[in-house]
Amino acid sequence: MASVSDRGLKAEEEGVPLLNDEHEHKPQPEIEETADKQRPPAIEKSNFIFDTIATVGISDDHLNDSISKHDQNTIFNDVLQVESRLAKKMLMCNIGPKIGALDGLVVASPNKGEKPYLPNYYFTWTRDSALVHSSLLPSFLPESYHKSYEWAGPSSASSDFQSYEMLESDIKLHEGLIRAYIQSQIKIQITINPSGGLYDGGLNEPKFEVVGSPFTGDWGRPQRDGPALRALTLIPYTHFLLDRGFRADFSYIEDNLYDPNELKVPGRIIKNDLEEVSHSWHEPSFDLWEEVNGHHFFTLIVSMRSLQAGAALAYRLNDTGAQTFYSEQAELIGKKLEEFWDNDKDYYLSTVPNLRRRKAGTSLLPDRQWWDCSLPLSLIHAGDHLSPNTYRYPNLSVLKFGATDPELQSTLYQYINSFSGLYKINAGHRWTDGWALGRYREDVYDGVGKSIANPWHICTNAVAESFYLMEKEHFIQGYLETTNITRAFWSAVFGETIKQGSRYNIGEVKFDEGLKALRRIGDAFLNVSRSAIMESDGRMSEQIDKKNGTPRGARDLTWSYASLMTAIKARQESSKMVHETHQSSETVLAN
Repeated sequence: MASVSDRGLKAEEEGVPLLNDEHEHKPQPEIEETADKQRPPAIEKSNFIFDTIATVGISDDHLNDSISKHDQNTIFNDVLQVESRLAKKMLMCNIGPKIGALDGLVVASPNKGEKPYLPNYYFTWTRDSALVHSSLLPSFLPESYHKSYEWAGPSSASSDFQSYEMLESDIKLHEGLIRAYIQSQIKIQITINPSGGLYDGGLNEPKFEVVGSPFTGDWGRPQRDGPALRALTLIPYTHFLLDRGFRADFSYIEDNLYDPNELKVPGRIIKNDLEEVSHSWHEPSFDLWEEVNGHHFFTLIVSMRSLQAGAALAYRLNDTGAQTFYSEQAELIGKKLEEFWDNDKDYYLSTVPNLRRRKAGTSLLPDRQWWDCSLPLSLIHAGDHLSPNTYRYPNLSVLKFGATDPELQSTLYQYINSFSGLYKINAGHRWTDGWALGRYREDVYDGVGKSIANPWHICTNAVAESFYLMEKEHFIQGYLETTNITRAFWSAVFGETIKQGSRYNIGEVKFDEGLKALRRIGDAFLNVSRSAIMESDGRMSEQIDKKNGTPRGARDLTWSYASLMTAIKARQESSKMVHETHQSSETVLAN
């Protein structure tokens, strides 16, 4: 019988211009191993995708002037939707038995180090797996479930369960996949590994063999973001099961996800992760780049969010003691996150050596500026995401970290500008025209060894997504405002000098200009990644060559595909919200 992952992949093919199975992950032909010719073989792709791109242009700004702006945006979103479905197809190829892994397990890349210029990424990482499965949740869960730390009930019972009926076919496909993921993680949670076992730190082990056995080689361990991200991925599904309300759903939760009568026991995956996070968040660990041991903004903010979400879930399951404890720990983390703000430099540090007030400098760490790609990733995966119908669980007062916050905008601006003059591929372009971005300026990991690093798809797409979130959330907020730390950012966005204290309200021309500029900049960064995808014949590697845009490092990196999918989704949501509201306003005025 075919595995859940394989059955899901087969179902995904219907109606999508995708490659044939017989060509997927076939052995690569010998290719010249030079700096500029490390490209993978072309995939078997439908000409429809690239013909469509050629017809409509690479961005809605480049479409034919005779087409209305609304139609241009609609066509571009349609093209992006096709590309997102192709990315999803490629992502699904890296899950489960199809790639030789345990059912439900996400493999980072099919590369096993078979060429001198290819690394061995044929493992499963807890972090990557959680983020990949999180990117699939919108395929079958209604929108109100997507951000579990801002959840306190369906936006409305009628609308969400209308969506449930509409998405019945998607639920059948993806529910089997997420349950396979759950079973694979239950196995991994009880696997003794170099970090320990279920009760003594083993949940913080970063990576495993693709069959779920421990990886015993030297590595940067522990990494404490994994359990938090896994909980954040599975809590939305748990809320969905509670609301669907089948008797079997309640049994499934108690047997596999969260038993309110237990602390840590084998097979209760969310409860185990929340207990681990709530008791060990203050301990040092390696960062998401697996290089530096310390305390990391990304790790702590996803830990805080997982405990917020965990408190809300505990409340629903009448686990009042856990609800209180998780809430208290989340508030403590929120206070510690304030230690990462550098008042002298006006940005959030990505890492500090300790969490003691007034001692959060970086003197004990490698010589870096400590602005990096983990900060836009923090916004995407753990930021405050405003919504017209946000239902927050009212139990916490923690750090505000959202796309409209001046501190976030100043940090993002300085992270982007840190790459000024570094990569040849960006030469002659302003950053607002879109740059290929790497993890951090001082990076030396080139995808295999150490030299001069390259841009990453993940980071370039993360910045694109950040700008789409800014457009959406400023629209919801109803105004744009500059401060002393964001004046340079907004001046670059508008392309003119903007005075400190300027405020543009919804309905004003400048407000509309600002939103359009945010989307245009997001498109510019997204198109850098899209151009590199076309350069590599439709595939996504880990890195983009800093000189010519060809693929570098691991091929078919699963996280790269997920980053494209979530960026496209953010653009579609933002443009839809802005357009529909404008259209509604125009209708009211016409009447």
